[in-house]
Amino acid sequence: MNKEITSSVDTNLMPNGTVVIGNKAFDLAYANDVANEEEISKAIVTGGLVYVKDYDGNWIDNVTGDIVEGSVIPAVVYKSDDKTINFDAVN
Repeated sequence: MNKEITSSVDTNLMPNGTVVIGNKAFDLAYANDVANEEEISKAIVTGGLVYVKDYDGNWIDNVTGDIVEGSVIPAVVYKSDDKTINFDAVN
């Protein structure tokens, strides 16, 4: 039997104003900066689900627009203009 094991990150630690693309996460200002266009485009092409953590702390599924539980967010590498943080999976 093939079981998929999934883990999530402590999404409370991830800043508001974050977009998650697959296993990458970016500050919204960083993601919208034209200087980072190639990096963001590569993340989109690589694929994966897209979620946005709005400035109220709600996680939103980019496809449906529905608010989702933070537990669906995978382990990611987060980038902003001044830092890179690994948000590892928690059990």
